[in-house]
Amino acid sequence: MSRIKKVNWMFLGLLLFYIAGSFGISYLNLKNPVPEVILDTLGEILIVIPIFLYLAVTKEKPEKLIQHEPMHPINYLFIIILAYLSMPLMSILNIFSTQVSENYVSDMLMDMMRNPFAYNLFIVAILPCLIEEFVFRGILFHSYREKGILKAAFVSGLLFGLLHLNLNQFSYGFVLGVIFALLIEATGTIWSSILFHFVVNAHSLILSTIFAYSPLFQNMEEELELIGEQEMDMVTEAILESSGYWIVSVIMAILMAAGTTALGVMLYKYLAKRCGRWEHIKQVLKGQDKKGLLEENTESKKKIFEILDIPLLLAIGICLFFLFYPLK
Repeated sequence: MSRIKKVNWMFLGLLLFYIAGSFGISYLNLKNPVPEVILDTLGEILIVIPIFLYLAVTKEKPEKLIQHEPMHPINYLFIIILAYLSMPLMSILNIFSTQVSENYVSDMLMDMMRNPFAYNLFIVAILPCLIEEFVFRGILFHSYREKGILKAAFVSGLLFGLLHLNLNQFSYGFVLGVIFALLIEATGTIWSSILFHFVVNAHSLILSTIFAYSPLFQNMEEELELIGEQEMDMVTEAILESSGYWIVSVIMAILMAAGTTALGVMLYKYLAKRCGRWEHIKQVLKGQDKKGLLEENTESKKKIFEILDIPLLLAIGICLFFLFYPLK
């Protein structure tokens, strides 16, 4: 069995285990309260167990599944800046997706505000960036890469977004997944995508923490207690619709996202040059394979279908179902 078939079966098994585990823990929690630390780390625990099984069965060495070339320390600062330049684009995707899907991340973060900040940082930022980057940019992207870097970036990013199992997180998770893979190609190390991932998640946590302890939030809680959450939502919606505030805000956000994305592209090019990989990136963006040979369209299509086999298509179908009927 080829490596791609192995990782596709692994992803399908991981997905089924993740869904079954989520339902199982939820059921047990209804009967007897499950320790909070298990609930908070549930998503990562349900990913780690199948990965350990995969590594044990295939006898793959983890260090061989990731790119980890040395990088100048100053480049990590540029990656942090690049992460912040990407956030307006992610905000736009979040705004539009929340029109048709609940913002589960926002609700989860607000529920976690009773915990110490260091604990939340570990759960929200440190643990996910290490585990998810190893799975999606290590095992999956590394395995798909032999069929073309752009295809590998697209498919691994798609699976990264889909595994969140809700439309809101999929909208920006997919884009971030592609960016993470291309960042690894520009720097030659998975530590660049780990840092980028950490900054994005930590930023969301920091904003939620500031908001939760701000006087504005305290006043909102008091108002909700007085008039009720449903009535408050109706009042807020009426204000936004009558003033056109939402439309103006979205237009301004789109313009800002366009500007910061353009700056991000320029910084990405500069970073790739600093890492001595810009010529490599140019070949990748032109659709050339690792040998520098331009792929024919028919051959390119064959390679994408070599990735999208039956177990992976089945996994994608299951994920698509849960995008519209998400796990609660």
